[in-house]
Amino acid sequence: MCRISSSRSRRQGTGKRDATIKRRLYERTGVAEYWIVDPVTDVVGIYRRDGDAFASVVEFSSEAGDSIGTALLPGLELPLARIFAL
Repeated sequence: MCRISSSRSRRQGTGKRDATIKRRLYERTGVAEYWIVDPVTDVVGIYRRDGDAFASVVEFSSEAGDSIGTALLPGLELPLARIFAL
């Protein structure tokens, strides 16, 4: 599951809802990974399933030169600098 934060969600304060209420919903329904993309800060927070729940969020940033991938799609590597440059 991937959610893109928007300036509207910032104004309405729904970003916190994505990281709490929706995260719990996705945990309960068996989602393997939950990505929250923030195009303003060029950061992606990734929750990955660890047993019955998600492990703590791991954040990746374009500024740090990070790339992201997932075990769900072996070999996929997305350099954040290229993603956020679009």
